[in-house]
Amino acid sequence: MVTATEAQHPAAVIEKLLVDPASHTIFPPLAMRVLTMASDPKASGKDLKEVIEVDPGLATRILKMANSAYYGIRQPVRSVERAVVMLGFGKVKAMVIGFVLSSTGKTEGLTFPEYGNFWRYAGAVACSARSVADRFAPNQREDAYLLGLIHEMGVLLMRDSLGKVYDDVLAEAVSQQRCLYEVEKQRLGITHAAAAKVVFEKWGFPPAQYAPIAHHHSDRISKVFGREENLMFRILRVAVYLGLLFENDQQRALYANKAFETARAEFRTELEDMRAIISNTAVEYRKLVQFLTGLEASADEFDAAAEKARQVLAAA
Repeated sequence: MVTATEAQHPAAVIEKLLVDPASHTIFPPLAMRVLTMASDPKASGKDLKEVIEVDPGLATRILKMANSAYYGIRQPVRSVERAVVMLGFGKVKAMVIGFVLSSTGKTEGLTFPEYGNFWRYAGAVACSARSVADRFAPNQREDAYLLGLIHEMGVLLMRDSLGKVYDDVLAEAVSQQRCLYEVEKQRLGITHAAAAKVVFEKWGFPPAQYAPIAHHHSDRISKVFGREENLMFRILRVAVYLGLLFENDQQRALYANKAFETARAEFRTELEDMRAIISNTAVEYRKLVQFLTGLEASADEFDAAAEKARQVLAAA
């Protein structure tokens, strides 16, 4: 664990984050192996299946997910290997991350000025990113979903590495109603966005995933990145506001307008397209919450958020 004195120096934080990924306790060792293998272009469905089947609980959840209405696969999926082939490595990675976020104690006690529950917000942004991609980049819909799911993972990585030092940074941001990103820069010299970029790059994630994360608190991505990274960044910008729309009922009107303004600037989005994206996100988000919690999720909460947003946009 980095000390308070060491944490004031960015190099010390970076050094801590660059250690063997297995030293991080956010992901159980098996989940880390799945994520690493799913990022390996040389790995086969059989290779990934053999890792997953080591944990009967994980294998069961992946089979259950593959057969759920959420993914809409018509033929019953009875083997983990077939589930991996049918779903693709990207979806398997997203599933594992979703399972970890919804069950790990690492997200307990995390509160933010902009939203409450960490994993629910991550899920909201993931579903929003997929809905945006459905309209403007259909071939990127699953990559967009994964990007939305992991875009704030740097917060967990920083907390895991820095312990109480980082909890104090979080507490300061909440108590003073300041942007966490700005408090991190002031107190630590490194942000959770930069930390995530360091770790995800080391873990073998592609630039189209870690580059947008590194810049998601900015209006523009660095020119050193290419077309795909730029596209994913633009999708994430819109999705972040949509996620906040669903998870911050006090500022719903604000985030509805910001989402539309950003989508119009990035994709020349028409009002009807935006309303459709919001409606689709509400449906997908409810399904995700229901599946990951195992509880029946009432449509009322999600529909009410979507309807409020649509009303705000109609009056704009």
